[in-house]
Amino acid sequence: MSSSYTAFASDLPPDRIVFRSAEENEETMGRCGVTQETRQVGKGPFRCEMAVTMTPLADLYADRFNRAFSMRLESPPGMVGLLVLRSAGGSMRACGVPAANERLLVIPDGCGVDIASSGLGGSDALTMPKARFAAMAEVLCPTTDAVLPEQTATIQGDTGELQALRNGLLHCLAHPDRDPRQEGLSNLLATTIAWEGTPRDGVRPERLSVGAARARIAKLAQEHIEEEAA
Repeated sequence: MSSSYTAFASDLPPDRIVFRSAEENEETMGRCGVTQETRQVGKGPFRCEMAVTMTPLADLYADRFNRAFSMRLESPPGMVGLLVLRSAGGSMRACGVPAANERLLVIPDGCGVDIASSGLGGSDALTMPKARFAAMAEVLCPTTDAVLPEQTATIQGDTGELQALRNGLLHCLAHPDRDPRQEGLSNLLATTIAWEGTPRDGVRPERLSVGAARARIAKLAQEHIEEEAA
């Protein structure tokens, strides 16, 4: 395992899964309900490290590949996928356009995305129920007619904002037990959806009523978890 890959994967939490083949990666994602067809590009030992956390609000994923790969990824039925590609030195394309480190991919249920990486690559992602996404979007982006696209969309964004989203997701992955009432994850979802709505209405996230919406959404999430605790 190269030192460059070790550094690239170092932001994953210690509790991670290691795959030695693309087939192992596919099988595990299939058990999580995600259709993911992965192919190694070129020769050499294959390694993928991945962290997964399932929660009542959303399922969180982060993976790092040590070699160039191609992938067909589809959101589970009734779920929406939000994904940020990661690259270290190589290039990554989604839907045929450069997408690493600077775009948010929104994958509606029933849709997919073709991803290709020319070197070290991976992603930070989450899936959440479409109904929950729509309810949150209605609160966070009331002036936006279609926050959820009909087809997979790659949305250009500020790299700093995307880095904050990635850091928040990785924190939730690494410390699932520190947020038993899901406030942190609820805030992350609210911030992501508010940001995702920005390119369509020209309003920057800081101008949205995210604070009040976060509090409302977090409260609703807490009530749901408490009701379903049994």
